[in-house]
Amino acid sequence: MYVQDVHMNTEAQRNIAEMMTSLMERKKIALVALMERLRDRRFTLLDTQWLTPHLQKFGAIEISRQQYLHLLATSVNLPRSFVD
Repeated sequence: MYVQDVHMNTEAQRNIAEMMTSLMERKKIALVALMERLRDRRFTLLDTQWLTPHLQKFGAIEISRQQYLHLLATSVNLPRSFVD
C-alpha cells in the first residue's frame, strides 16, 4: 500500500491508529518494567532526558545540571548490576 492510499482508505487509517495505540501501550509497559527492575536492584538514577506529564505520573522530577552531575557521579560508583 502506498502512503497516499492511506489517506483515502479508512480501514488503513484505522489499522494504523490501532498499531500506534498498541505501540504506545507497549512503551508504557516497558517503562514500568524498567522502573521496577531498577528499584529492585536499588539503582538511584534514571535519566529520561526530558520531563513530560506522563513521566511525572511515575515520579519524575526536573533537577538542575549541578544536581544531576552530583547524582550521576554518586550513582555510577554504586555496586549495582542490571542483570543477575
